[in-house]
Amino acid sequence: MSVATLTPPRIVTDLDRYNFDLNGFVVIPDVLDHEAVARLNDLVERHLAVLERATPGKRLGGFGSMLPVAAEFRALIDHEPLIPYLTEWLGPDYRLDHDYAMVIRPGSSEKGATHIHGGHTPYNASRIYSCINGAIHSTETAVSYALTDVRPGDGGMGVIPGSHKANFPLPWAADPGPYSDSNLRQVPIRAGSAVIFTESLTHCTLPWRSDQVRRALFYKYTPRHITVSKAVYDRPSLPGLTPRQRAMLDPAHS
Repeated sequence: MSVATLTPPRIVTDLDRYNFDLNGFVVIPDVLDHEAVARLNDLVERHLAVLERATPGKRLGGFGSMLPVAAEFRALIDHEPLIPYLTEWLGPDYRLDHDYAMVIRPGSSEKGATHIHGGHTPYNASRIYSCINGAIHSTETAVSYALTDVRPGDGGMGVIPGSHKANFPLPWAADPGPYSDSNLRQVPIRAGSAVIFTESLTHCTLPWRSDQVRRALFYKYTPRHITVSKAVYDRPSLPGLTPRQRAMLDPAHS
């Protein structure tokens, strides 16, 4: 099964551009159907069980690339509904820099959120956001697929809207949390939808308050000449890649 054929391409609207430029992120609803969401959830849990059996007594919350695990994860490399957004905001020649999955179980994050990171200031050459002559440029752009519902108040992704254009560093960024600043906003999202955000946005994972498990997939893209992760994809070990997918897994080069 290929999730890449389940939903049609979308068109980037003026409202999408406005919200992405204003806030640093935009939620794209229903990019995966119910069958795909169920299948991906099952694959994540099966893979997590294998990893946890190899590390007895340790509960994992995040783990590395899912591309070797199943074809369904490889299909999301160039998931058609999101191609117009990535092409417009990264340029026509971009690559998948790295990917990973996140699983957060009830009660596992009560002591605080993951360290807040990102932001336009201080300057980071690999994570630049600009809008010039009406064209958005986001040199590391992330897609997070929600595999479970995140309701208001549940926790999950937290952002400071507009911080991708901030001219001053966040004064309390070195504090490990919990974060009570009134500027921090939770991002509710339905299963099967995706958040596209610029890594220049200040963001974190908020403490998980739900009685349900949170599962999410992250795919992070850069222009062809930029790399963020030290890891390089071993393309020969990933069966069934299309020519476009193979090109998107190229190491960075000028």
